[in-house]
Amino acid sequence: MKLIASRLTDALGLGPPVASRSRSRDDSPAINGVGGRRRSIISNDNYDCDIDDDGAIFVYRLVRGYPNIVPKNVRRVRVDHSVRVIGERAFYDCRKLIHLELNEGLEEIRDRAFRNCELLKVVKVPRSVKLIDDSAFRDCVSLVEVELWCGEEGDGVGNDDDEREGGGGKGGMEDDEKKKVKGNLVQIGWGAFRNCYMLRAVRIPASVIEICHEAFRDCKSLSNLIIHDGVQIIRKDAFRDCHSLTSIIIPPTVREIGVSAFHDCRMLSNLILNDGLEMIDDMAFAECKSIIHVIVPPTVKSLGVESFSYCENLSEVVLYDGLESIGDGAFLECISLSGIDVPKTVRSIDRMAFGKCAKLERATFHDDGLLAEIADYAFRGCSSLSEMKVPKSVRSIGYEVFRDCTSLERVDIMEGLERIGFNAFWDCGSLMFVMLPRSIVAIVGARLGEGQVAIPSSIPTFVFNR
Repeated sequence: MKLIASRLTDALGLGPPVASRSRSRDDSPAINGVGGRRRSIISNDNYDCDIDDDGAIFVYRLVRGYPNIVPKNVRRVRVDHSVRVIGERAFYDCRKLIHLELNEGLEEIRDRAFRNCELLKVVKVPRSVKLIDDSAFRDCVSLVEVELWCGEEGDGVGNDDDEREGGGGKGGMEDDEKKKVKGNLVQIGWGAFRNCYMLRAVRIPASVIEICHEAFRDCKSLSNLIIHDGVQIIRKDAFRDCHSLTSIIIPPTVREIGVSAFHDCRMLSNLILNDGLEMIDDMAFAECKSIIHVIVPPTVKSLGVESFSYCENLSEVVLYDGLESIGDGAFLECISLSGIDVPKTVRSIDRMAFGKCAKLERATFHDDGLLAEIADYAFRGCSSLSEMKVPKSVRSIGYEVFRDCTSLERVDIMEGLERIGFNAFWDCGSLMFVMLPRSIVAIVGARLGEGQVAIPSSIPTFVFNR
């Protein structure tokens, strides 16, 4: 019965092929090449290898609709033209693989297909590939070069210097845009190239819509990154801990930079953000310690929690009307930041937004702005801040909002403020004058320090402690 079932399976082409015994090298036909070089060919249902003095080239191909079996000690691989999909874990943990030739016509490189191929150095992805799936090349620690199809000479795709002349604008390129020939790659999957420690340069094609979570995380040698127009979303941790990255232009097609997308890119000094960007998410550029100057385009609606926190060399930030919220700790411990102009469209400055910005001397608000709340600790520890004018639109100042502002001498609060939070002026040892409007309903435990304080009689709660 087993014999009948086996023959029936073979006849119908069902199930994966069973490894058959190959001919030995001694029994294989010999071919004498130039200079007497000996070459033999081994071929059966599961193997297709050209063997020469340099070793074997393993041909990954389909056998009765199924891929052939991949030996773990394979060193050189050529993907046959019949293959459209390299399956999950196909070459997983092939630690001796040093050479990979992918075929034009290949469409998908599936989950973990080449993960942990420790000796693989160069990958050229053909134009036909649509998907590089999750962890496809993760932990390829010797991978130096990844070539994603970004257009070839004469096809209408120029280099980025031509496309973004003057710092990222499209600049009269409309006709050229129509001529561009895009590849097929749409998505670079979750952790696709994570931990490729030796990878030095990457160009993201215009066809890619989404760079997924952790796609290039911990690529510590990545110093040259070009993202072509077309990419729309850079997901969470996509380039986190790329310590060698020095410069990045975010094209105008990008709408969202995800959580920690460039977190701890500690050598990043040149950052250009373009109109079209709408959201800079939590910790997107946190601990980018080399950034000096940032211009946030007017299309950005919100700065996420700690989005630029601990950028210790960030000395200048330009914000435009259009921005609506500055998130918790957005510029926390940006110790070189000297001044900030808050756009009139901003409705809230959240907790610790400028906390411990020790060199911040000036914070300017618009009298006709929309700012309604300065939240808890927003300017706590701004030890160089000498004076503050709170505009009439503000209704509430939070807890300890100016705590430890040791140089703060004067605070003018315009009519409209209703509440001052607990210990708002704690340890403001230089404070000499605070002007309070009649609109105040309550001051909760406000420690005002030395100096004059105008206190309206309508205030029900006020605690003055020196």
